[in-house]
Amino acid sequence: MLLSPTHVNSLPGLGDSTVDMSEKGLALVKSFEGCYLEAYLCPAKVWTIGYGHTDNVEKGQAITKEEAERLLIKDLAWAENVVEGALKVPVTAYQFDALVSFVFNVGEGAFRKSTLLRELNKGRYDAVPGQLLRWNKAGKPKRELKGLTRRRLAEAALWNEVPPPVKPGEAEPAPEPMPQAVCPSTPPVAALVKSRTIWGTGLIGVASAGEWVLGTATQASQKTAESLSGTSALMENVGSAKSTLVLVIVLAAVAVVIAARIQDWTGGRG
Repeated sequence: MLLSPTHVNSLPGLGDSTVDMSEKGLALVKSFEGCYLEAYLCPAKVWTIGYGHTDNVEKGQAITKEEAERLLIKDLAWAENVVEGALKVPVTAYQFDALVSFVFNVGEGAFRKSTLLRELNKGRYDAVPGQLLRWNKAGKPKRELKGLTRRRLAEAALWNEVPPPVKPGEAEPAPEPMPQAVCPSTPPVAALVKSRTIWGTGLIGVASAGEWVLGTATQASQKTAESLSGTSALMENVGSAKSTLVLVIVLAAVAVVIAARIQDWTGGRG
């Protein structure tokens, strides 16, 4: 599955555990998860300890730094198995790392059901960064978290083998608790499909296209009918019909937009 010779296989952990993740990928996960030696509730209300470990964690639990490292290697090995078992296409080392970090954060179920995985397994590699960026919400009610947005940007950059951008003179933000139950944003296209303003504008576009088609047909008719008697009367009728049709479509489109705005105002959406 892995193509890049730069991949660092069998990164040593503690005890007998090893992971295939590169040093760069491991550093990404550590930087965003942070290390917490006492159990805490993450933003998604999941008890967490160490580097984002959630299995059998209880309130008041405490561990050592060595135990946190051991749990991290164990959890990363699990995430790697999930990625390797779900992929049907080859990926590079950094792409593998980005997916492991993603699974480590969102979980196996969310990953296997995701549009990201479906698109990737169809060979649509370019779709992955955009799909990663959708997964930046957590909590009840769901809301965007800056830490998640930064993590998704870092994973997308790693996928493309481009370092995450940092503004000159800007310090790297300190790690903050990562939510361990993350959901994707609603694709913006869904909202556009429901927009009556977009539909109204579309009708105006159709009217313009119709006017162009009818204008072209009129010119063709003029050239064809020049040698026939009664040309003037014929073209006047065609021109009149064209103008009437365009006017009706434009007025209908304007009416749709006005009605939509009135409904929004009366509904309190301004």
